[in-house]
Amino acid sequence: MALPKLPPELIGAIAAELESESDMCALDRTNRYLHSILNGLLYRRNAEYYQSSALIWAAKNSKTATAEMSLRHSADVDTKCMRDSMRGTPLVYAAQGGHEAIVRLLIERGASINTTSERERGAPLHLAARGGHAAVVRLLLDKDASLDANGNLGGPPLCEATRGGYEDIARMLLQSGADPHAACPWGWTPLFHASDNGDVAMIKLFLELGADPQCEDWSGSTPLSAAARNGHIDSIELLSSYGGVFNAPDRSGQTPLSLAAEAGHEALVKLLLEKGVTPHSQDRMGQTPPGKAASSGKQGAVEAFIDHGLDPNSTDRDGRTMLSLAAELGHAAIVQLLIHKGADKDAVDRRGMSPLMYAAQSGKNAVIRLLLQKGVDVEGMDHRGWTPLMFAARSGSHSAVMLRGCYGLYPEHLEGAAEMKALNKTALEELHESARLLLAHGAKVDAADGEGRTALYWAVQSTVGFVRIFLEHGANPNVKSKIGETILARIAFSPYGSPKFDDTAQLLLESGADVDIRDGTGRTPLSWAAQPGARDIDTKVMLLFLEHGANPFSVDRYGKTPLAWAASVGHEAYFIDALKRFKASRQTSDSGSG
Repeated sequence: MALPKLPPELIGAIAAELESESDMCALDRTNRYLHSILNGLLYRRNAEYYQSSALIWAAKNSKTATAEMSLRHSADVDTKCMRDSMRGTPLVYAAQGGHEAIVRLLIERGASINTTSERERGAPLHLAARGGHAAVVRLLLDKDASLDANGNLGGPPLCEATRGGYEDIARMLLQSGADPHAACPWGWTPLFHASDNGDVAMIKLFLELGADPQCEDWSGSTPLSAAARNGHIDSIELLSSYGGVFNAPDRSGQTPLSLAAEAGHEALVKLLLEKGVTPHSQDRMGQTPPGKAASSGKQGAVEAFIDHGLDPNSTDRDGRTMLSLAAELGHAAIVQLLIHKGADKDAVDRRGMSPLMYAAQSGKNAVIRLLLQKGVDVEGMDHRGWTPLMFAARSGSHSAVMLRGCYGLYPEHLEGAAEMKALNKTALEELHESARLLLAHGAKVDAADGEGRTALYWAVQSTVGFVRIFLEHGANPNVKSKIGETILARIAFSPYGSPKFDDTAQLLLESGADVDIRDGTGRTPLSWAAQPGARDIDTKVMLLFLEHGANPFSVDRYGKTPLAWAASVGHEAYFIDALKRFKASRQTSDSGSG
C-alpha cells in the first residue's frame, strides 16, 4: 500500500520510529497529507525531547504562527534556551527583539513576567527598555512587571531607558511608579545617564522630580562630571542651576574641568574658566587640567587656558610644564604654540628632565627638530647626568629588550610576526633618527653620566645599526664607567643573549675596541663571555674574541682565568669547544697559506 494511503495512526507509528527530528521533518514535507498528520507530532516531539526549541526560535524571529503551534502542542512557555550564552526564556528573547505579538501571546499563555536569563542580562522589562521597545514595555507594565530589579548590564529598567535616550519609555516607567533615584550597580542614577547623553529634557525631568545634582557614583563622579566628559554645555549649565558644583573632584581627583580638557572640549573649558574654576587643581597623579589637555594633544583646550591668562610655564606636581608633556607625546603643533606664547623651552622638571629629553626618549622627531630649531640646550643633563642623546640610546635599548623579554623576539629576527616586526622597526628607526638629529646639532657622543657611562653603553643593547650611528660619530668603544665597566664586557655578559650581539662585538672590534680591555675587576671580555650560558651564542662570541687575539690565559684580580669562570657555572665544555674551534680554524688557515 502506498504511504499516502496509510491511515493516520499507522503513519504516526512509522514517524515515531524515526530517530532524528530532521528525518521526521523530511517525511512531513513529502506532501500535504503527511504534513497534516505529522506537523502536530513534530511540535509535540520538539516540546518533549528538544526543550521546546521551536518556541525559542519563534520568539527570537517573531514567528507568531510557529509560536502558537508550539504552545498548542505542549511547549513549555518558560523553557530556557541552552544553546547560547544568554539562556533566556521565550519571553526574554521576544522582549529583547521588540516582538509585540509574541510577547502578548506568551503573556496570555502564562509566561513568567519577571524571569531573567541565567546569565543575568535582565528581565523582559529591562531588555525591552534597553532596546527602546515602547509597546512591549507597556504590555509588561500592564502585567505588573517589576520596576526595581537590576540587570548585570545595567540598572533598573528606568536606567536602561534613560541610558538609551528613550524619553517616552522613561516617562511611562515613571508613571508606573519607577523610582527616579534608583541606581545602577556602579552608582549611576537615571540623572547620570541623562547627563552623560546630554539629554537636557530628561535631565530637567529628573531634577524636577528631586534628583540630587551632586549625587556620586562609586568613583565619586557626579552627573556634572559625566556631562563634562562629553562636552555637554547646556546640560552642565542646567545642572549647575540646580546646585551642581563646577569643581567637584571625584575620588581620583579629576574635576569637570580636567575631564573637559582631556577630551578637548574647548568651549566647555572656556565656560568653566569663566565660572571661576581653577586650572591648577591636581588629581591623585598630580596632573592638572592644562597638563591633561597638552598630553592628550588637545590644542584648542590648551589655547583656551593660555588665552584665559594661564602662565605657559605652570607646572604639575612633578614640575612638568605643558610643553614637556606635549613634547613627550609628539604634539608638535602644541609645542609650537606654547613656545610662541612664551613657554620656557629648556624648563626642567623635578627629575631635571627637559622637553628635549622627553622627546628624545620617545623618538618624537618632529618635536626634536622643532626644539632644535628653537635653540634648545642639546647638552643639558638631568639629575643623573643623562643627556638627550642618552635618552634616545636607552630607549633604543629598551625597545629591543621589550621584544626579547616579553615576546622572545629580536629586532632583526621577527619572521612570522610581521605586525610586531613592523611596529618595532618603526620605533627603532625613529630613535635612530633622533640620535642622528641630536648628533648633527652638536650632541657630544662621549658625554658621560654620573656613573661614567656614555650613550654607547646603552646603544649596544639595541641593534647593530644603532651602534654604528654612534661609532660613525666617533664614539669611544673603550670607554669605562666609574666602576670600570667596559662596552665589550657588557655585550659578553648580557643577560638577554641576542643572537646578533656577536655582530655588534665584531663592529666594535673593527672600530678599535680593545679585545683584552680589563674592567675594574681585571676581567676581560673573554672572561665574561665564558661565564653565562646559551651554547650557540656564547661560543660564537668567545670564538670572535679569540680570533681577534684575546688572551685565553689572562688572570683577573680574583686569580681566575676565563676557563675557571666557565667551570664555575658548569660551562667549561663550551669554552674548551671554542678553543678547539679556534685552533682548528688557525690550522686550516696556516695550511692554506703554506
